[in-house]
Amino acid sequence: MILGRRARICAFATLAFAGVAKAQDAWVSPKTKPTALALGDRSLEPAGNLKLFGAIGVHPALRETVLWDDNIFLSEDDPEADVISTTTAGLRLDALPGDFEIAAGSRVRWVDYASHSREDHPESVSEGRVVWTGRDLRVEATDVFEWLEEPLNLVTAERLQRWVNTAALAGSIRLRTLAADLRVEDRIYDFRKPRGELDHREDTGSLTVRGEAAADLTLFGTYAFGLTDYVQEAANDYTTHEVQAGIRARPGAKMEVQLSGGYVVQVVDAGVVNPDDEGYSGGTGSAVLSWTASPRISFQGSWRRTLQFPQPGNFAVEGKTIRAGNWQVVDRAELSGEWRPVEKVVFRLFGAFENSDPARLPPLRRVTAGAILDYDWQPWLAIGVGYEHRARWTRIDNASYRNNRAWVHLTLYL
Repeated sequence: MILGRRARICAFATLAFAGVAKAQDAWVSPKTKPTALALGDRSLEPAGNLKLFGAIGVHPALRETVLWDDNIFLSEDDPEADVISTTTAGLRLDALPGDFEIAAGSRVRWVDYASHSREDHPESVSEGRVVWTGRDLRVEATDVFEWLEEPLNLVTAERLQRWVNTAALAGSIRLRTLAADLRVEDRIYDFRKPRGELDHREDTGSLTVRGEAAADLTLFGTYAFGLTDYVQEAANDYTTHEVQAGIRARPGAKMEVQLSGGYVVQVVDAGVVNPDDEGYSGGTGSAVLSWTASPRISFQGSWRRTLQFPQPGNFAVEGKTIRAGNWQVVDRAELSGEWRPVEKVVFRLFGAFENSDPARLPPLRRVTAGAILDYDWQPWLAIGVGYEHRARWTRIDNASYRNNRAWVHLTLYL
């Protein structure tokens, strides 16, 4: 496995020292825009009233969610329903000495099934973050350890138990109207049985150069390099080279748009696993739109085409057995809107469409839509309800499903 015994011990040790991280604008001081607490489907601003040694912020959180799910195994022909309760306990410590922001914490969840107790399981997300922000320079180091059990964007729809550790180092520099962003990242996937063949490592690096062409117009270009290495040689290793160019503009005071397009080349290290594998070469791109119609109404839309790691193996397609290739192209479009009829009430609609096109296999199309209503009863207490419909269809046997979920939650945070 990717993580050896010693590495696993170190990974679990990070639960005590890792912290919640959320990306911020590169030129906003962390002292004036503190990191929000990510809990469930929302990011909540902590009150920050608890202090340790007078300088370290202490942010405990507790969330209880009760969910009804009419297809807990995402089965195509024989769905099973259940009521699932999830208890999430979190703690984050943060400090702001000088030009630094330092955060460390963890969120641990216990998922309990009312009628399928064999499916009960823990999950956790732990993160650590150190940021230094100067006048024209910003440096950020993060480490995220995740212990998850949920479906991935793969042919297999069942929940996949896995450990994922992501370490990243990023830097930004600004010189008058020019700026540059450099980021390197190492991500390790360690899947539990029986999906150990998915174990792999992803190393990536990217350089983005930005220039202000006008007060409300920025041009940028990006080069990214990636290396994917499978541990058990269930699939061929590969490298990717991607270039993109784009613009970021504000057509009006209430709207912001970012558009980019480019090209990606995948070079497959065709070994004994599947010597006939061919790499992918094709276009990539993204589009992001944000519109604040009024102080109480806002909309966001996005689209992105990207290349993702596939699920290796043989799959049945209309009675024929086909071996998956070495890549999958994913197009994903999302649209959401938020309305605050009164100060403490938030109503959100969301929807997404995703087309995954694995090499040699038929595409998998997935749609998600739902609504969430939250009431921020107190500055430290939120309650809410939500509903979500999910569906996927494909010509791959036993890979389609339909799913409805509804939930209520109670969230306390400080």
